[in-house]
Amino acid sequence: VGGWNITDKGKAKDFNETLQILMGRYNTFPFFRVHVGPSPFDPKTNVIQIDHPEFEMPAESKFKKKNYLEEKAPAIDWLSCLQAVFHPMPMNLSQQIAVHDMDYLRSMSLLIEKWHKERVPHIYMIVCLVGNLSPALDSRFQDARQELSKILHGKMESKLSPDERWRKCLTDTSSFFEPVLGQMIVKEIFPQQNKKLAEQMFSEIQDTFCGQLDQVEWMDEQTRQEAKVLVSKLQVEIGYPTYILQTAKVNLEYQNVEINEDTFFLNVVACLKRMRENAFSKLLQHHSQDIWQVVPWAVHSYYSLRNHMVVFPAGMFRSPFFHVQFPSAVNFGAIGVFMAHELLHAFYSYMLPGGCPTCNSTVLQKSIDCLVEQYESFGFKINGTFTLLENTADTGGLAIAYQVF
Repeated sequence: VGGWNITDKGKAKDFNETLQILMGRYNTFPFFRVHVGPSPFDPKTNVIQIDHPEFEMPAESKFKKKNYLEEKAPAIDWLSCLQAVFHPMPMNLSQQIAVHDMDYLRSMSLLIEKWHKERVPHIYMIVCLVGNLSPALDSRFQDARQELSKILHGKMESKLSPDERWRKCLTDTSSFFEPVLGQMIVKEIFPQQNKKLAEQMFSEIQDTFCGQLDQVEWMDEQTRQEAKVLVSKLQVEIGYPTYILQTAKVNLEYQNVEINEDTFFLNVVACLKRMRENAFSKLLQHHSQDIWQVVPWAVHSYYSLRNHMVVFPAGMFRSPFFHVQFPSAVNFGAIGVFMAHELLHAFYSYMLPGGCPTCNSTVLQKSIDCLVEQYESFGFKINGTFTLLENTADTGGLAIAYQVF
């Protein structure tokens, strides 16, 4: 990457030139993260997103153009950096970008300018690159990394135990080959009969929930019918994204990746390049609902407000939560509760102040107060108001699953 000036060997490259190499070739983002995701204002459109490395996207985002970034954070050659990440796609100064933390980027730019002459930012970039790539090298590099950690942080990083090593291998493999690994695992643990039973269970939960809506005292008739329509329009994803079983489609994602048994480090570099190209391809496409927030083998369901969609990965449909030979009481008492819980997330807005203006607010508030009081009486210092939405999904999910059974 152009030499490290503290070694006095080779000619160090310009700061922005080094940054572009790290971002473009090695998928390493020392100062800010660049990725592609759905627009905060149009879920069907993908846009470039910029935030700091450990950032979680807030509810509100601001669209900026690259010339605005160059004005507010001039230490970074934004156009060249984005061209490095999304090559060969052309970038221009008028393209919209979702910027999530302009204050951070502005402060980051000031620090880079302050320490640029001492080449501190350059050294930091190399440290980040070493940290990103050293796990792909042998134990000598792992030991050196631990020594560096001791110098930087005053303590040694814990060495991976055998169990942790296989877990890390699985994590790294899944980050590069998620659809391939997902296909293998789904075929192993989630046959079609499991999927059909799971879909049938969720359908019964939806029907029962719609029937229960007729008994909700605080709902007026118009709101009740709107809620039933909301249930009918819910997109239900169970098991896995459909594309991972389409082998030809999955193969296209890896057609330019060259993997060799005796070049592990180069394999990792090749996979990092594929991740960059994958981000580039996403920018050219509409946001696909096939892109889940969890892997198929995860034990974690969720409701997507953006897509009005519930997702239950295949990993959840295993003992003790689910089995085709379990009595229905066991299945509904376990995975059925999770299903109803996620379904109820679609109705969070009704519980918020002003969320249901035509409803009987007095009766609704009485129900809310009752639930808050119930949870705060458990003796675990629970703030029932703070946890209200999750508590509603928990208690309501349990009640609905029981009614189905």
